[in-house]
Amino acid sequence: MTGFGRASVAFGDATLTVEVKSVNNRHLKLSTRLPDQLLPHELRFEKLVKAKLDRGSVNLTVSIGSGRPGERAFRINLERAKEYFTQLSNLAQSMHGVAAPTMGDIARLPGVVEDAAGSIDDDEALLKSAEEATNLALEALRVTREEEGKGLAEDLTTRCKRLIELNDQTQSRSPTVVQHYREKLLARIEKLLQGTQLAPREEDIAHEVALFADRCDIAEENQRLGHHCKAMVELIESNSGEAGRRLDFIAQEMLREANTTGSKANDVEIAAIVVEMKSEIEKIKEQVQNVE
Repeated sequence: MTGFGRASVAFGDATLTVEVKSVNNRHLKLSTRLPDQLLPHELRFEKLVKAKLDRGSVNLTVSIGSGRPGERAFRINLERAKEYFTQLSNLAQSMHGVAAPTMGDIARLPGVVEDAAGSIDDDEALLKSAEEATNLALEALRVTREEEGKGLAEDLTTRCKRLIELNDQTQSRSPTVVQHYREKLLARIEKLLQGTQLAPREEDIAHEVALFADRCDIAEENQRLGHHCKAMVELIESNSGEAGRRLDFIAQEMLREANTTGSKANDVEIAAIVVEMKSEIEKIKEQVQNVE
């Protein structure tokens, strides 16, 4: 399920900001971007996310800013900058015609401009503040995902109700399929026996029709599919936790019953209805992947 959460907490003269983004994924896939001082604690941040989320591709970013919105905090490593300048200036003097380095040249060298996190001495306090901001950001993410979830629940419920309507249509059509087969069978036999003294025996016709009726009976499939649809609606309305995998399983069973109905029915009209049923089920399966 898609969502976004952002939270900031003050840390000394700086601001520690956490952003959490999530997009749809069948499983939980986590990616983190942390300041160097927090990298040894990456597993702790992963545990915070896993405690709140079960599915989705999640990106967690922790950054340290200057205290002003949108700005990151940096510092100049004066000792390193002076050392660079001294050595490069001496090198330039020894090479006639070569200009001394500028401040811009020095600033671009490794280690001269550092992230402010590198200057923070209290690692434990930094970690606690980062965890606090992470929990706040995850809560903000949960709120946005809940809003999307309401729309998702409405869509799934609507599709399940449509699927029940289509299932009822196949059930209503089923008895006429046997009758039409009997009529076509009699017409073919009469055509084959035309001009002869032979006549079809009623018991033979009844036996053949009974075999056909047994092969194309979709009553069980109708019953199971209707049950799956109602079970999915009840699960959605129950608002129970970790429903995603259960809904995914129900959707797979729906597709199984629809496929069996299409293969057994032996009727053009039912086949057309089944195509629409399978289209709805595929949309349900796609949406279910977004459910926690």
